[in-house]
Amino acid sequence: MDEYSEAVATCKPDAILLNFHPATLTWADNSQIKSYGGTCFAICHEVHQELADHLDDDIFHFWLCPDPTLLPHNPVAIVVPRFSPKTRPAVQPAPEVFTVGSFGFAAPTKGFQKLCELVNLQFDRARIRINIPPHDLQTLIPQATADKLIDECERKITKPGISLEITQDFMSEDSLMDFLSENTINAFLYDAFSPRGISSCTDYALASGRPIAISNSTMFRNLLGVNPSISVTHRPLREIVESGIAPLRHHVAQYEPRASGQAWDSAILEALARREMCRSVPDGRGFNKILDDRSRLTYTRSLEELQQRAPDLLTRKIAQANIQQAFALDAVERFVTGYYEPRILAVGSFEDTTVAVLRAKGYRIDEVDPNVNGMDLDAFFSTQAVPGSYDIVLSVSVLEHVADDGRFVRIIADLLAPGGVAILTVDFSNDFPATGRKPTVDHRLYTTSDIIDRLMPLLPDCGLIDLPAWNDGKDDFTYEGCVYSFAAWVFRKLEWDRIRYAAPYLAAHGAGVKADNVLRQLLSSQGEIYDTVYTVIGDERYEEGMRVFTADGSTLGYLSFGPYNTFAPGKYRCSFVVRVVSCNIPDDTPIAVIDTAADKAMQQNPRTCTYGDFRPDTYSLISAEFDVSDDTAKIETRLLLLRQTPVTMLAAVAIERLDQTAP
Repeated sequence: MDEYSEAVATCKPDAILLNFHPATLTWADNSQIKSYGGTCFAICHEVHQELADHLDDDIFHFWLCPDPTLLPHNPVAIVVPRFSPKTRPAVQPAPEVFTVGSFGFAAPTKGFQKLCELVNLQFDRARIRINIPPHDLQTLIPQATADKLIDECERKITKPGISLEITQDFMSEDSLMDFLSENTINAFLYDAFSPRGISSCTDYALASGRPIAISNSTMFRNLLGVNPSISVTHRPLREIVESGIAPLRHHVAQYEPRASGQAWDSAILEALARREMCRSVPDGRGFNKILDDRSRLTYTRSLEELQQRAPDLLTRKIAQANIQQAFALDAVERFVTGYYEPRILAVGSFEDTTVAVLRAKGYRIDEVDPNVNGMDLDAFFSTQAVPGSYDIVLSVSVLEHVADDGRFVRIIADLLAPGGVAILTVDFSNDFPATGRKPTVDHRLYTTSDIIDRLMPLLPDCGLIDLPAWNDGKDDFTYEGCVYSFAAWVFRKLEWDRIRYAAPYLAAHGAGVKADNVLRQLLSSQGEIYDTVYTVIGDERYEEGMRVFTADGSTLGYLSFGPYNTFAPGKYRCSFVVRVVSCNIPDDTPIAVIDTAADKAMQQNPRTCTYGDFRPDTYSLISAEFDVSDDTAKIETRLLLLRQTPVTMLAAVAIERLDQTAP
C-alpha cells in the first residue's frame, strides 16, 4: 500500500485502473484506497448480471465489467467489451479431415465428453483435438481428475474413422492461437451453469479465424445471439462450418485489441464525466438523494428563480416543499445540455413551478395533466404519444398520488428515447409502512426498498444516474400530522446497444405496459392465437395483466391443452411461449413434450423439448408441427411436462398452416 500511495502522490492521476481480484490483490481490498486520490476503477473478473447489480463503491469508485451482455442498472458497473488477441487469418486450406478443436482445464463441466460423443454421432471420419493443460492448483484439479476425463472421452469414440488426440500442454498465447487456427472448427460445450462470468476460451477462438460452435451455457451468453446460430443444439457442426466466420464478424471486430481498447477509454472518460457532473450539483450529493435542509440551503439560485419567475404560483405552495421544484429545475438545465434538440415532457404539470419557470426561460415543453389537456399519462400514451421520443421526462410530486405507480413509471420509460433521463420527486419515508401514517392524498410513501426492489425491476431498460443516498437523511417535513421527507429519483434509459439485451427481461418479468403485447406479438408471429387453452397441473393466474399457467415442479402432467378447434386438412405448426427456471442440468435433459390429438387420438410425431431449447429464466418460443387429415376432427395441442422443474407459460397457443394449399 505504501508503494501505491507514493505512486499516486507522484503521478497525481485522474483515473487509476486496478486489475483487481481479492485473492491476488489483497492489499487493494481496503476501503481507504480511494482516499489517496484519483478515481479508482477496478476490473471485475467473472462478472455476471446479478453480481453487477450489487456492486458498490465502498472500495472503488467504479467497476469495469467485461461482459457485453450486461445491463448497467447499477451506476458503478461500467460495461466494457472483452479483449481478444490480434485476429489472425486461418491457415489455408482447411484441414482435409474435418477437425474439431477445444481446450480448457479438466473440469467435468467443460463438456469434452459431450464433444467427443457429438462428433462420433455426426461423422464417420473426423479428428478431435483437445488440449487439457494442468491446473495451477493441483489440489483443485488433480491429475487423477484429468485422467478420468480423458478416459471418458476415449470411451465416447466408437467409430474407427474418428481419431482423438489429447494433449496436456500449458501453451503460450502464440502456441494456443496456432493450435486453434489449425482446426476446421473450435467447439466448447460447457454444461449449463448458474450465473458465472463469460468464458475466456471463446475470446481466443474468435481471433483464430475459424468458426466456433458452442453449447447454450450462460458462459457463452455473449455469443448466444449469433445468427445463423452457432449452438450445437440448433445446428450440426458441419452446417456451422458452412456458415464460415461471417456470423462472428461483429464480435471479432469489437473484441480485437484496438477497438476494445478505444471502447474502454471511452467508457472510463464517460464515467469520469458523470462523476464530475454528480459532484457539481449545488449540495454536492448527486441526484438520487433526500431533499432536506442540506439541499434547501444550497439550491438557492433555483429557489430564487422560482420566486422571480413564478411568484403567483408560489403563494399557493408550501415553502418547505419547494425544494422539489428547485431540484427539478436545476436537474433539467444540467441534463438538457446533453441533447442537441431536446424534447421535454412534463407529467402532472398543472401549477408546477418548475414547468412555469422553464417556459418563462424559453423552453418548449409538452404537458400531460387532466387540468391542462384533459388527459392523464395513460390516455396520453395510448392516443398521442410516440414511444422513445422524449429526452427528458419530468414529474414532480406526482407518483405518490398514482394508484398504479408501476404502470406509470413503465410508461415514462417507454416514452424516453435511448439515453433519455427521467427526473422525479416523491414523498418518502423509510419508516413507512411500519408507521402506517401518510397524507390522505397519497397512496403511499416511498422507501429505498420500494424503489430499488419493486419499481426498478420494472425498468430493465433503465439505470440509475448515480448510487442512491436515500438512507442518508431524516424525515423533516410535516403534513396532516405525518412526518416524512422528499426524495429525488433520477434514472436514464439505456442506449440502443444495451436495450436489445433488456428485451428478454421485459418479457420474462412481465415488466412494462406492453409486456402482454410483447409476448403476444412474439406468439402471433407464429400464427393465429387461441386463448381457449386449459391446464391440468398448473395454477392459472395473471402476471402483470397476462394470463399464465404456472407449475412449481412438484407434479408432472399436462400444463396446457386446447383449443379443440376444427382445422382443414393440411400441415400445421403449434407454438407456445414458455419460461423455464434455470437449473444446473445438461442441455439434452428432456423438459417437456409437445403433442397434438384429434378427437383424443394421439399424433404420431410428438416433439421432445430439452433444456437446451430454452433460454433459462426468460420466455422462449417452442414449436412443433402436426398434420390434420380429417376436416371434422377437433384438434387439441398439448404441453406435457416431463421434469419437475418450475415452468411458466403464456396461457395461449399459436397455430399456423404451413402447406401451400392454405387459403
